[in-house]
Amino acid sequence: MKKPAALFILGTLLAVGAPWSAAVNRGEDKTADSRERRLSLGLGMSLGAFNSCPAFNLSAVFPVTSRLSAEAEFAYHFNPAEDEPNPPPDYHRSSAALGLSLSGLFALREPGGPVTPYIGLGAGAFFLSILTDRPPAEREIQSRRRLAAVLLGGILVPFGTRAGLCLEARQHVLSGGDGLVLRLSAAVFAAF
Repeated sequence: MKKPAALFILGTLLAVGAPWSAAVNRGEDKTADSRERRLSLGLGMSLGAFNSCPAFNLSAVFPVTSRLSAEAEFAYHFNPAEDEPNPPPDYHRSSAALGLSLSGLFALREPGGPVTPYIGLGAGAFFLSILTDRPPAEREIQSRRRLAAVLLGGILVPFGTRAGLCLEARQHVLSGGDGLVLRLSAAVFAAF
């Protein structure tokens, strides 16, 4: 892992961990929901332009009002073996995408119940890379950047005072004619 990425992840964990630990130690007794700041770590499947590949995401959500929140998300999509019709022997192609997005989330009902449904709208950017190996020793790397509109919806299911599960469908509409990316994911979240 490159040094800036490691420092970013470490800084994020420290910034989130300190207030979360303090809140837990105060013994606050309430249900984790969309009225609190949340940090989520998820795993999902990307469909569409990324050919059904796994995706990992990390997001931070900050409440604006009781039903409206702002979200920043970092996602990584990896396709270890892209499909290629009639590939030559020893031919291999893989792809990866790094996505960054900012979204507004709206809870469809007042948070605090056993399930809180929400919808969202946002914008982001994708950094795409495709690696192609051709025999005997030819390697080609293509990179490109795309802007994306983001539409999403999901549900929050709290598991007590400080944690829960988030099930979500997120549609990215990529610029440059690169198509649509639908990500279905499940994430655990910590409220702080």
